[in-house]
Amino acid sequence: MADSSKSLRGTTTNGATPTAWSSSAKKWLNTTKNKQQNTNNEKKNKQLKSHHGTITKHRALCSKTQKPPKEAPNSRRACAKTLAQTARAFVQEQQKPTMHPRRNTPLLKNLDVKAKRVLVRADYNVPLKDGTITNDKRIRASIPTITELLAKGAKQIILASHLGRPKGKPDPSLSLKPVAKHLSTLLHKEVSFIPTPTPQTLPDNTLVLLENLRFDPGEEANDPSFTKKLVRLADCFVFDAFGTAHRSHASTVGIPAHLPSAMGLLVEKELRYLTLANADHPLIAIFGAAKVKDKLPLLTALLQHADSVLLGGAIVFTFMKAQGYSIGKSLVDNESLDLARTLSEQHGERLTFPRDFIVAEDAKPDLPTKTVPFHKIPPTLKGLDVGPKTVALFLTKLEKAKTVIWNGPLGVAEIPAFAKSTQDVARFLTTHPSITSIVGGGDTAAVLETYNLTEGFTHVSTGGGAALKALAGEPLPAIEALNASKKKHHKHT
Repeated sequence: MADSSKSLRGTTTNGATPTAWSSSAKKWLNTTKNKQQNTNNEKKNKQLKSHHGTITKHRALCSKTQKPPKEAPNSRRACAKTLAQTARAFVQEQQKPTMHPRRNTPLLKNLDVKAKRVLVRADYNVPLKDGTITNDKRIRASIPTITELLAKGAKQIILASHLGRPKGKPDPSLSLKPVAKHLSTLLHKEVSFIPTPTPQTLPDNTLVLLENLRFDPGEEANDPSFTKKLVRLADCFVFDAFGTAHRSHASTVGIPAHLPSAMGLLVEKELRYLTLANADHPLIAIFGAAKVKDKLPLLTALLQHADSVLLGGAIVFTFMKAQGYSIGKSLVDNESLDLARTLSEQHGERLTFPRDFIVAEDAKPDLPTKTVPFHKIPPTLKGLDVGPKTVALFLTKLEKAKTVIWNGPLGVAEIPAFAKSTQDVARFLTTHPSITSIVGGGDTAAVLETYNLTEGFTHVSTGGGAALKALAGEPLPAIEALNASKKKHHKHT
């Protein structure tokens, strides 16, 4: 077995693994952390005082050919907050740019819709069972934008969405007709269903819903001819389908080039919460993944912005194996061992690893389980959830946070036997309203919805891939298209 004195979180200063943490030990640990935090704060205060006298030097840093002098602040975030535009430019040059509040993206409040036909790209990609909607979260999320458009005097609201993957041809099982019926119930207004995505004419009804856009191959192909068929239906466009913001489809990037456009209230809310540069500190990230490379851009962004990253999920075992620990038969990404080792060396002070695991022969609900220390996973078993000592450690850190961003369950949480840590952390966050708690959509949101644990979070994203890209600070094609539309149609926004 690997030497337990190696630098994996969860070991004591002499390399031993604690079997129980006494109250005095906890007090000592907290006191030490507080002293370190006070020391860091004093350093930051000194930096802030010195920044005003070194603005000229920092301007020189904006040049790509120059390296930061010794006087440059250690914290790029502090630099961006205290210096003028020149220092901000340097930060953007030296690290991957983050999605700052979307000052340039056109807002719904500035779009002139009075007495106009408004095409709204919504996200009604909802689960259906025998024609019945089993989760209407995304439908409800579109209601604020619809209500706002009605209040602003829109003549007609033309709703458009996709549902599932019909592969460019009609599929009755993926029709949006049930969505039109459900929307009528929620809005207490008739929503007329149009049985084609590209009708020649529309009824005079205030609210209409087009058939599944993906019934036409032109949608996913971003076909200009398909785009024009949609454009001629409306006078302006609102993009409110955050879950598709990372797609370059006709209804996401094609339409804004032809119509005055703005983002809807849902997209505006999503970007506000999923922009790491906006977060209050201490910022704690909960991160889980199967493979390091699957979410590398997000993990990199979190390590740049978060004060601490709590690791869970199978990704932990790649980091452990990279440091020489035995992981039994746990899932490991052997291709990313060098990357995990490098990340540990560069950001070890920000990474918090589990102290114990729930293990079993396989991820099956009826197999016996047991809890073991992180460095004592039996060779024939798999780590399938983090253990109670890890949960206690994570909660201790989370209670000091002002913002928590969560992406990735802590275990194989779709199986109840390995969902306890995810449930415990969720219950903690939902009972601490002083913490801004953000769930980054995808698997995490799906798991929390399964256990009815989404109520109480500050924000649960409606996007999967889009949320990952937004958190990682990567460009979203739909948002870029809105920005370009603003330049072209600036008189309307």
